[in-house]
Amino acid sequence: MSFTPKGDDLEAELTDRLRTRADSVEPRPDPGPEIDHAVTHLRVRRRRRVTGAILVALAVVAGSAVVVVQRTDRPSSTAVVSAGGPTLPPETRQYRASGQVLAVAGQPLKLCVAGGPETADLRPSDVLGIPRCSFGVPLVGVTLDSAPGVRTVEGQTFSDAVTVVGTWDGTTLAATEPVTPGAAPGNGYLTPTFPLPCAVPPGGWPPLPANVDAYTAAIGALDAYGTTHADTFAGSWSGSNQDMVMVEAFTDDPANHEAALRAIYSRVCVVRGVRTQASLRAAQANLSTAVLPNGSTVLGSGIGMDPDEAAGPMVVSVTLTVDDPDVRAWLHDRFGDAVRVEGGLITAT
Repeated sequence: MSFTPKGDDLEAELTDRLRTRADSVEPRPDPGPEIDHAVTHLRVRRRRRVTGAILVALAVVAGSAVVVVQRTDRPSSTAVVSAGGPTLPPETRQYRASGQVLAVAGQPLKLCVAGGPETADLRPSDVLGIPRCSFGVPLVGVTLDSAPGVRTVEGQTFSDAVTVVGTWDGTTLAATEPVTPGAAPGNGYLTPTFPLPCAVPPGGWPPLPANVDAYTAAIGALDAYGTTHADTFAGSWSGSNQDMVMVEAFTDDPANHEAALRAIYSRVCVVRGVRTQASLRAAQANLSTAVLPNGSTVLGSGIGMDPDEAAGPMVVSVTLTVDDPDVRAWLHDRFGDAVRVEGGLITAT
């Protein structure tokens, strides 16, 4: 007789396997203390770590991927994005950025803006406190004397963290106020909770798969079903404390898919989506090469449920190097509500 574990037991076994796999990953080699990376390094796109608006947990169990996504997606524009012009902001618009002031011989001071595209490896330069400066912008109107905690380590002269307010011309930040010590406060974003869009069936949800391997196989089969129906598949997710129910969204009638999906995994909730995953991926690909106004680029992006909606729809959430009204208007003109801006490293006040 097979034993059907409780949800907590199955989750515990999944967590244990993930922890074992994580412990077995070897650390990346230290590339050395060089910190003056070219800004073109930004073109190396990476998916953002799990944050407020994109809650995607990718669990790799026994060589198979178990995807637990806390959002649904809806389709976005698939049109090729045209290049954006400079569209310089008004001279009176003020911007704010936090980072460390870096002095490079023969060059203007540079602000190593916090939050650039960094890898998670630990380097000796990190221990010494040297900023990596993967996203650094020329800084005028500031002197080293006005910055706190200036020191020289391994030939690199830099300050403690500061916040700079000033004008932005697309390439250079010109301070209009004295720098203030420390980073600007965060936005206090709280992780949203998405309600389960299906009612609990009479008698409760059917039993879970017998073990982790069976669960992994079922989730993989759900993923394959979505791939097979890519023309209507709008995403899948599973919320916390929702009895491990998988929500599967399609842009056509959910009744077209319910029987097939329940045969794969009994705890499934099938709903109507708005945007297909395929269209969102196309929009995300277009964004990765888009030339945005005011010197902005897409620093990171991911597909997930819109936290401003109770249960979706899915959107492409982006973090920008420069976030201001011109950039947001440009994105909205081309993608409508399918793209949501989470913020930027240099932001209009």
